[in-house]
Amino acid sequence: MAKRFQTRRLEGVDENIWVELVGLADKYKTVNLGQGFPDFDPPCYIKEAFAKAITEEHTLLNQYTRAFVTSLPGMWERTITIGSAGKTFSATGWKVGWALGPDHLLKHLRTLHQNSVYHCATGAQEAVAQGLQKELERLGQSDCYFIQLRNELQKKRDRLYRCLTEVGMKPVLSQGSYFMIADISHFKSEVPPPPDNTVPYDNYFVKWMMKNKRLAAIPVSAFYSAPHKKEFENYIRFCFVKEDTTLDAAEKILQKWSKKLNEQKEP
Repeated sequence: MAKRFQTRRLEGVDENIWVELVGLADKYKTVNLGQGFPDFDPPCYIKEAFAKAITEEHTLLNQYTRAFVTSLPGMWERTITIGSAGKTFSATGWKVGWALGPDHLLKHLRTLHQNSVYHCATGAQEAVAQGLQKELERLGQSDCYFIQLRNELQKKRDRLYRCLTEVGMKPVLSQGSYFMIADISHFKSEVPPPPDNTVPYDNYFVKWMMKNKRLAAIPVSAFYSAPHKKEFENYIRFCFVKEDTTLDAAEKILQKWSKKLNEQKEP
């Protein structure tokens, strides 16, 4: 029997921090605020359009989208704007995206794209196209998904900010993102790294938090190369684009943690 060899370019992919954290989150059944995508469904009409697109026959597809002009003078000529169905409609896993920009920039992107991607999910493309058309008609109105999502995320953001502050972290209030960075340097006395620890503190802290508090986050140092990891080891990242039930569970963990810390401070 022939022996199977793993291609060299895949060597080590199962040994990085991301794989390790996903494994820990599953092992300790954590409330996962680490993974950066929604855990709730996209709008119903998007799912219905997708279901219809993949079941109907003789569907004619328009492969073009309308362009728009960026508001800052001189920026259109030097900007490529990239959109994603996964982020725009909370449809994680739908590998559909788009790029807008001047031809002298897009021609290079098209060359790269046509030699990197063989085909896309046509049904998902049709569903996203219908979604964009519907939201353009609703744009600026109270029933517009983009307005509803923004308002909902602001509530979730403020809630997580309050909970993290109460437990002693120093979160940075997000402005246009559904991620929140928190300073954990205050915890070095309560959760000191082992003397022989060689990994960044945020890496050690999130593993401790997953094992002991059943709450998951991402170490910010994971986004940096080795020479710069230590500069960001006092920060971890949470994702708050989650169901209220997920945030409820996270809030209970943080409140219990906060109560324990306050009791320890009492004489």
